[in-house]
This record gives sequence, C-alpha cells and structure tokens, in this order.
Amino acid sequence: TGRSLSFAEVARLVADQSEPKPRIESVSRQMPITHRRFDTTVLARAFPDWSCTTLEEGLARIMRQPIVAKCR
Repeated sequence: TGRSLSFAEVARLVADQSEPKPRIESVSRQMPITHRRFDTTVLARAFPDWSCTTLEEGLARIMRQPIVAKCR
C-alpha cells in the first residue's frame, strides 16, 4: 500500500475499535528503529484488478464480527 505504520500506531488503531478502550502503555526503545520498505510492483502487475483493504477497514470488519466461543 506504500504506507508504513509503527507498532504504536497499530495499537492505537486497534484500541480505537475496542470497547472498553484499552490503556496503551509505552516502554523505552531498546533497539534502534528499522525501516522496511516493500516494492509491490510485481504484485500489482500480477493482479491488476485487485486492491488492498486499508488496515482501518480490515480492523473495523474484524471488530464487527460476533465473538464465538467454542468449548469441547
């Protein structure tokens, strides 16, 4: 998608979809930041009619699903 998110940003997106809202705690960084980039050109060429679901929309879909507990 060309969009990178930090772990903290993803945690906030999940928290925004949650009830009750969880508290997010931070700890000091122990390792240097690493930046990873992915070239999706080959994927786009292979599947020209396909489009990604945004993380926000994917999380919203997941959070709308009923919780089903399976006990055996």
